[in-house]
Amino acid sequence: LMYAQKKRKSLQKEHPTMSNADISRLLGEIWHKADEDEKKPFLEREEKERKVYRAKMESWKADQKVAAAMATPASRPKANA
Repeated sequence: LMYAQKKRKSLQKEHPTMSNADISRLLGEIWHKADEDEKKPFLEREEKERKVYRAKMESWKADQKVAAAMATPASRPKANA
């Protein structure tokens, strides 16, 4: 994805009449043909961003569990009637 984000605009300039779907196919072909040295910085960045995403998701899930527990009738204090 990050590779495509970097290369898409230049490919669109090179091929102004090509559809977005065709540009995406071309990006895929170029990526698959790229050597490991060319892919490495993109893969490393993706791995770092994936770790950040996972940490944020775990935090969000924990917050959702707390919010759900607080919203259940069993966890609410009973009002004196």
